[in-house]
Amino acid sequence: MTNNNYLLKRKEPDMRKKQSKTTLQIICIFIGLLCTTSFAFSADNISNNEYVVGPEDILDIRVWDNEDMDRMVEVSQNGAFTFPLIGKVDADGLSVFELEMLMEKKLLEGGYLVSPHVTVKVEKYQSKKVFVVGEVITPGEYDWKNSMTVRQAIAQAGGVTEKASPRRVIVVRTKDGKEKEYKSKLDALVKPNDIIRVPVRYF
Repeated sequence: MTNNNYLLKRKEPDMRKKQSKTTLQIICIFIGLLCTTSFAFSADNISNNEYVVGPEDILDIRVWDNEDMDRMVEVSQNGAFTFPLIGKVDADGLSVFELEMLMEKKLLEGGYLVSPHVTVKVEKYQSKKVFVVGEVITPGEYDWKNSMTVRQAIAQAGGVTEKASPRRVIVVRTKDGKEKEYKSKLDALVKPNDIIRVPVRYF
């Protein structure tokens, strides 16, 4: 009996160690998932080809082996611009990739070039906006720029007020027609039409 009691006493600490180890593993996994989610959000960005063109955007358009056709154009309020040989181009609502394909098709079908290759680079993102609200100096609407961070957007709004809690910034993003809120780091990337909300600090 004495030996059995001794064995039981030895097993109890072992069981506690195992339970503590299991709990620690669960906590580590949970933290890992949180970090992964945060990283995925902060790394989210729009490539040049995916960007959807809109009014007032400024585009750098180049036609390979035809430098005389290269142009810097501004998309009008009607969503169009004019280009040598092909005339009016309706760009509003097209991705950069779709616009490149459209221009190549027009140059080819018009008989202007045998094998046209067009590249479009967005020089200025004038049509896309971000909204900065809450505890900032000048809340309002600001121009979105590719690779813009939450910190940069807040800086455009004059920075935060004395009452602000910048560590608790919320980004409201519309996805599939529904608004979703994300807790955001200041270095997270911003998407067009995001609403950046800087909350008040609780004392």
